[in-house]
Amino acid sequence: MNDPPFWKGQEEVVISGVSGRFPQSSNVEEFAEHLLNGDDLVTEDDKRWPPGIYDLPKRHGKLKELHKFDASFFGITPKQANHMDPQVRKLLEVTWEAILDSGYSPADFRGTQTGVFVGCSGSESGSALSRDPEKIIGYSLIGSVSCMFSNWISYALDLQGPSFSVDSACSSSLLALNLALDAIRQGQCNAAIVAGANLNLSPMTALQFWRLGMLSPAGSCRSFDESADGYCRTEGIAAILIQRKSAARRIYFTVVHAKSDTDGYKEEGVAFPSGDRQAQLLRKVYSEAEIDPNNVAYVETHGTGTKVGDPQEAKAIAEVFCSNRTSPLLIGSVKSNMGHAEPAAGVCALTKLIIAREKGVIPPNLHHKNPNSNIPSLHDGRLKVVTEKTKFPGGIIGINSFGFGGSKTHVILRAESTENESENCENNELKLFLYAGRTLDGLKQILQYVQENPSSHYFRQLLSNQANLPIKDAPYRGLLIFNRPTADLPPIVEIQKAKSGERRPIWFVYTGIGSQWSGMAKQLLALPEFEASIRKSSKAVEEQGKNVYEMLQSPDPEQYKNNPTNCMIAIAAIQIALTDILHKMGIFPDGIVGHSFGETCCAYADSALTREQAMQLAYCRGSTIMAQKYPVEGGMAAVGLTWEAAKEKCPEGVVPACHNGEESVTISGEVEKVQAFCDQLQNEGIFTQLVDCSGIPFHSPYLYAVKEPMLENMNKIMPTPKRRSSKWISSSLAEDRWQEEIGLYCSAEYMTNNVCNEVLFVEALQHIPP
Repeated sequence: MNDPPFWKGQEEVVISGVSGRFPQSSNVEEFAEHLLNGDDLVTEDDKRWPPGIYDLPKRHGKLKELHKFDASFFGITPKQANHMDPQVRKLLEVTWEAILDSGYSPADFRGTQTGVFVGCSGSESGSALSRDPEKIIGYSLIGSVSCMFSNWISYALDLQGPSFSVDSACSSSLLALNLALDAIRQGQCNAAIVAGANLNLSPMTALQFWRLGMLSPAGSCRSFDESADGYCRTEGIAAILIQRKSAARRIYFTVVHAKSDTDGYKEEGVAFPSGDRQAQLLRKVYSEAEIDPNNVAYVETHGTGTKVGDPQEAKAIAEVFCSNRTSPLLIGSVKSNMGHAEPAAGVCALTKLIIAREKGVIPPNLHHKNPNSNIPSLHDGRLKVVTEKTKFPGGIIGINSFGFGGSKTHVILRAESTENESENCENNELKLFLYAGRTLDGLKQILQYVQENPSSHYFRQLLSNQANLPIKDAPYRGLLIFNRPTADLPPIVEIQKAKSGERRPIWFVYTGIGSQWSGMAKQLLALPEFEASIRKSSKAVEEQGKNVYEMLQSPDPEQYKNNPTNCMIAIAAIQIALTDILHKMGIFPDGIVGHSFGETCCAYADSALTREQAMQLAYCRGSTIMAQKYPVEGGMAAVGLTWEAAKEKCPEGVVPACHNGEESVTISGEVEKVQAFCDQLQNEGIFTQLVDCSGIPFHSPYLYAVKEPMLENMNKIMPTPKRRSSKWISSSLAEDRWQEEIGLYCSAEYMTNNVCNEVLFVEALQHIPP
């Protein structure tokens, strides 16, 4: 009895990302549209050379565009880019996009053991760039030699696993998948990029194939059709990402197994395809995978449309897959739609299968009208070519790829369920979406797409993983807020361009009382995380007879009038909820500062207070202030003075209470004296505005009346003070007191001092980087 393969029992490997350029298709979505519409992607035009030159077939497949390339994006100099094979340039683009498609950011893979395996057969541009010895500068060598097709990807994205190019002619990119799978199974890498590239830039290469009798005079791959007379050359560049299943954020297919071999010697010649050797490979790969070939639902064939190749391949498939089958095996070949991309044919076929799996429909083969009379299995019901859109069967899928030198590869895929992906979020919850883009137009397009597909929760989740792309790569940052609770409120879209490639520090700044208004945060309650936080905070003051949740839903402005307690607990609950949401999003502050009462939530953000302590402290502060009898009725006002000028000008009974800005100070004291001082300043042409303070002269010496009872109550709430971190910048103590006992700890003494003394907000703000 043979030992099981070494990889048995290992975690499965899956295809998780894809991108590509195909004839008349700038991306996979365009390619899908053309395939499902039954469009012939092979054209007759002079994009590469005049049709019919050297008596070549007039039709062949061509990519839309080769000239554009963002060299600086990949850290490549203009001189190098100009001497780089366009295949390499496009490979860099599709690799980046395939990683994005997987739900990851390429930055996540930098410095990791990620392999790069590229199927390619040569560089026609390399020879063109080396024609004139006077113009050779060496850059064309490192820009065009085939080993650099893979190495440039590893270099530009800092992928540090195995990196090499594979050339087995038309089976190159599927062989690359086989080698990548083996490398992951052997522990050489944790993930891998598998890519293929083919561009037809010189008619001389086509002339070689033409004179070997391989090409179709009509310029089409008539796979398995009676009229098959050769294949049509085409272009294609595509990449997929494979990784272990547990690491994948999306799964197109599980790569069950792959195997390659070569025909060896054949009497008919090196380029003759051997159906017997193909059947031999198929038996081996399914035996090792312990899968009955009769259970395979669909085979994406090599299917080039050559007179010899199609009958040999069909013979092997029927022999291995149809020994005990109750219905015809469905087969097809993407070459009938786009032509034969030679070394890139394997990844093009894989892309077609991914499209079929995503759309739930197998695209129809083109140019199949009469089954080839040399293929009995097409006539006796064992095989059936898919010639119209057909429901994708799922399950086990096989894919063939053969090189004209005899190198063969077969890959077994298993289509994973799309159930989780189709779970759309149909509720009307308020939603925030963030993304980053290289260009303004590109970012707008993404935000517009998300806006037009509000229920696609799975897609948004994948995109959201890329919201923090490096600024140098994606300088435009955008947000979209949609599903707003009132029907007539349009989505909010905001886009900004980052000013620097450096990470800017994040500061949380918490306001004091005076910022309250009826209806505040009502719309934010539509966010589940926010609502849950408010409910928890409301529960913390339930014993005191307060219901913050109901307060925030009420439009009644009277609940805050002359009631500092309600103001404080409402503001505290909102600030705590906003902090919770930011933490949930992975946003943590580098610095924290608060204005007056706002330092209560500084303590929460600094983990010096629990939610319950912060809410009870807010209640204690407000209720103690309200319970105290003051010798005077208090008044407060904002005035347009500097801090120094306010100190000089304030009359007896009035003090500078809050240093808000360079020429913005809040004064506090006896209400009549505050009013008289404001009248005086107005006569001098200085701005003044009275502030509603409920008759309480906050941050004035009159507040010392509450010091002892407040200190006693706060000590009960926070009996064991916690040390303040360096992130929390005090606005209630002068900086020369920060290292004193009162400045080092979040204590009842610190919080009482905050109530009774001046607010040095401007001084605290000096610690925030410009």
